[in-house]
Amino acid sequence: PQIDLKQQPSLKCEECGYDAKKFHPNRPIKQLAGLFDVDHIISDSKHTLEGEQPSNYKLLCKQCHILKSYDSGDFISKNNRK
Repeated sequence: PQIDLKQQPSLKCEECGYDAKKFHPNRPIKQLAGLFDVDHIISDSKHTLEGEQPSNYKLLCKQCHILKSYDSGDFISKNNRK
């Protein structure tokens, strides 16, 4: 998934509120975009028509995305989840 940077003038984590433009005001948005991931809110719906809709996306900083993935078990193969 891609975020339209023209419609997102400041990149801000939707979980912790980290605002990259605030901490790196002289960097172009395109460089700051690499500090973020687009998270699938409902990860089990990835690669489906419903799962690849903007309503299932959330902009997270890398740290929040990693922690969310651990909390939800996204890093575990679906075959090995309990």
